[in-house]
Amino acid sequence: MAEKPENEIKTEDTGLYFGDMIRLDVLLVDFFKGFRKLWLFAVLITLSLSCLAFFNCKKSYVPKYVSQASFSISTVNSSQNSVSGGSFSSYYNSVLAQQLSKTFSYVINSQTMRQILMNELGVNGLNSTITAKNDVASTPLFTISVTSTSPQDAYNILCAVIDNYPRLAQYVLGETQMSVYSPAQLPQEPYNKPSYKSHVVIAAAVGVFVSCLMFLAYALSRRTVKKRDDIKEKLNLKVIGEVPFAKIKRRSKHPASLLTISHKNADFSESFRLLGQRVQKCLDSDGSKILAVTSALHGEGITTIAYNLALSIAQSGKKVALLDTDFDGQSIQNDLGVTLLNGGLSDYFSGECTLSEIESPTSLQNFKIYYAGTMPVKIISHEMLICLFEHLRENYDYVIVDTPPCGAVSDSTRIISLADKTLFVIRQDGTSVGEIRRSLKYVYDINAAVCGAVFNAVNVGLGGYSGSGCHSCACGAKYGYYGSKYGHIRKKCGGYERKHGYCKGKSNNVYSGKDYGYYGYGFSGGKHITENVTDKREKEKSNG
Repeated sequence: MAEKPENEIKTEDTGLYFGDMIRLDVLLVDFFKGFRKLWLFAVLITLSLSCLAFFNCKKSYVPKYVSQASFSISTVNSSQNSVSGGSFSSYYNSVLAQQLSKTFSYVINSQTMRQILMNELGVNGLNSTITAKNDVASTPLFTISVTSTSPQDAYNILCAVIDNYPRLAQYVLGETQMSVYSPAQLPQEPYNKPSYKSHVVIAAAVGVFVSCLMFLAYALSRRTVKKRDDIKEKLNLKVIGEVPFAKIKRRSKHPASLLTISHKNADFSESFRLLGQRVQKCLDSDGSKILAVTSALHGEGITTIAYNLALSIAQSGKKVALLDTDFDGQSIQNDLGVTLLNGGLSDYFSGECTLSEIESPTSLQNFKIYYAGTMPVKIISHEMLICLFEHLRENYDYVIVDTPPCGAVSDSTRIISLADKTLFVIRQDGTSVGEIRRSLKYVYDINAAVCGAVFNAVNVGLGGYSGSGCHSCACGAKYGYYGSKYGHIRKKCGGYERKHGYCKGKSNNVYSGKDYGYYGYGFSGGKHITENVTDKREKEKSNG
């Protein structure tokens, strides 16, 4: 069994945003992902706050009416002196105005006045507020305002104040007269009409702000693998292949839900052709034959990688066997829509059938599949596993084992321990870095040899992450992969020349286009004219 790698898996997590400079590009992409994932909650929050503001405003609204009257006040003596004129009269009027300004509000809001008003109106209390102001300083011009929830009460109280003020003021200023020049009116509409629109708009703005905070919190909480470089920096794993994100077209005639290289998807198929070459090279370096494909948790794409890798190697002429050891999920047979007639591995382990009976042929004579089976398996016999692997090792060039996630199923490590090497599947922005580290620790604890990782469902461009290094070429959105309409080669890969539509990067990947200096598989006019130079030389040697 191979020894542990020289560099153990890193245990500290500096995070994607903290520990060094904040990656604004990653933060923005995660923010956008949070929007796509949580937009419904954001809409519900915004609508809830808007409705709450509307009904709260409507429920708490109390209409208020105001009735006003403006008048001038004079005393009997001042009226008489005003006839004779002279400086004394002017001085007297000025002093009188100052006295009225100081005493008017006091008289209006005195307890005596309130008692007089209640007696005259025949009520036990006044549901109103009485205010008085001096319209012009140092003049006997005043305005009384009565505010109440009832327009009739406001009007009646104001009229009662005007009628009773002279009688009450004579104890303070002597006999006075009121000359009304703006009489009281019965208010028709409340002066405090509610602004429902403004309340709803403010609440909606608060909802948008809260939603943005929610998206930001989601983005900051994402501790997943974003880029290819993250696998090396945070997990200390070598990436031996990248598989672009792709979607399968749902058709009622095809119950299978597994995306395969037979779907005539150029980018998807090319990625597995290169992956197959590198896996064969890795296995052939020490005579290994059995490769276990696993991941940290479900949903990383183990079955997709295992099936297409086995199919790709078989298409190169090698004799390949594919084992589905996910006895609980039965992923391969379910994804391919297969109905087993003779059982599978679980039936073999239970002694219900022989190994030859569960060997399922495919369209390729050199490619056989051993499905999970129809019976639940609680305990897998270690001796039977050894016998199974030895039999397959003798009869096939390569054996690809689809194992359950090693971080979710304990039996997965038992199967991995019997394999020659292990391929770890990591989905872009899938499982957290911490969970992947824990799963890798399980693999390293059993001294399993991890030949590398497959970066699965890679998606860059709008809604995805920028690529890294020489593998960041973007595929056209025509196939639902990563990148913009015309694709893109990052400057990090090498220079490009717009005139000739040619780009050559450090990895010797060469692409060609008709009219654009930006390239990718997914746009008309551009095509892949050569593969990796190293891979091409190896292919020529093998054919030569």
